[in-house]
Amino acid sequence: MGSKGLNNCGTTMADIGAAIAIISFVLTQFVDITLFYVGMIPITIQKLVAAYFLPLSAVLIGHIRLKLSLIIVATSLLVAYLAAHVVSGTLPPEALSAAASVVFGFWGAVILYTALTQNERNIELLAKVWIIFSVITSIVTMLQAIGKVPLMTVPGDYLERRIALGGLYRGVGLKFDPNFQALMLVIGLVFTQYFTRNGRLYTTVILLLGITATFSRMGLLLGIMIVLVTPLLKIFLQRRSPGNALLHLFADTVIISLVTIIVYMFGPQEIPEYLTQRIQDIAVAIATIGSDHASIGGGHITSAEARLILAKTAWRLALENWTFGVGAYRSDSAIFAASGIMNVAHNTYLELFLIGGVWGIVAMLCYATILFSGLLSDIRSLAPAFEQGFFFNLVMVFASLCFFLSLTYNSIIWLPLVLSLTILHFEKKRRTTYPFTVTRKGCTE
Repeated sequence: MGSKGLNNCGTTMADIGAAIAIISFVLTQFVDITLFYVGMIPITIQKLVAAYFLPLSAVLIGHIRLKLSLIIVATSLLVAYLAAHVVSGTLPPEALSAAASVVFGFWGAVILYTALTQNERNIELLAKVWIIFSVITSIVTMLQAIGKVPLMTVPGDYLERRIALGGLYRGVGLKFDPNFQALMLVIGLVFTQYFTRNGRLYTTVILLLGITATFSRMGLLLGIMIVLVTPLLKIFLQRRSPGNALLHLFADTVIISLVTIIVYMFGPQEIPEYLTQRIQDIAVAIATIGSDHASIGGGHITSAEARLILAKTAWRLALENWTFGVGAYRSDSAIFAASGIMNVAHNTYLELFLIGGVWGIVAMLCYATILFSGLLSDIRSLAPAFEQGFFFNLVMVFASLCFFLSLTYNSIIWLPLVLSLTILHFEKKRRTTYPFTVTRKGCTE
């Protein structure tokens, strides 16, 4: 076989490897199944995929791309998670579990970055795979909400917590937590707004209905925000006739109205009642910010009030343990001892500060510096408006979500960093090759 044949074969195998890496990464975000435990460390499908399919994809691609910025973030997270344990002179199983989550997350990020930079079209491949998983998951989630499909990933003793109202359940897809499933669907909405040419309206409706079926206030509000903000962002970034973007905004308003009509007129009556109740809980919680949590709600604590208590308690404990924090997987027990509520902070920023103290702040600063330095400089000056809008939307989603979810040990935190580095990789490559900007509609000087 000649060199040309070898090159073609190599390219084909590399493309297959990149596709395996992309599909594997998306799979690990939508499927949250624990198979068994080794001591205190859960062995999940995510870890098995990372241990088998990611190395396989690296072999097929033929190389890996290590980025110093990813190494810095991984190192800072390890220090934040382990600082309190090391200072105390012990490394309990939960510390090793936290270290494993960082190592697996870093390894997945390196392979995903390698796969995405293999071909410029692979970002679009990632978007399409994510959208497909989102649509399928939305359908499953809706069926779970009305009791037609079981909540397979929720243990029996937790099923009661997934009851929304009456005979309705909070759909989870193939994850344990409905809020985390809503997060994946919101990211799917971002991809849909920028990478779906045909069927965008239908896909948006399905995803919004799927988010609604999780009964996640955070997910629903962010989903609506993404749908409405995207056209306005396009007007601002493209700096041209706003006609198409305004038409896009009008269509999206119709979509949201259609979803509302479907939910209120054709869905079970319990759905609007439950969503209204959860929105009202937020107002009640805000009104009682200065209250002692023992007196909030007259003895009954709503979900929104509980989150407020968790945030206030986490902040106080973080200030008390600002040097090294309380250590990985100890925030829930520390909060329980101080408030009587056994839970994490439900806020990634507070959670990292509580876990690692000042080292948690260092980890956040490392992450933000690497992410926003590209956002505010290179991406803004180099990337086409299409990529700028997509990246701004994605960062906005994650920055907002971190106020309502603890993503501390979740591999999804690597996605914005990898996409930022990938966009910069191709934009710098284009600028050294072509004296013009490449967009989805052609080239401009």
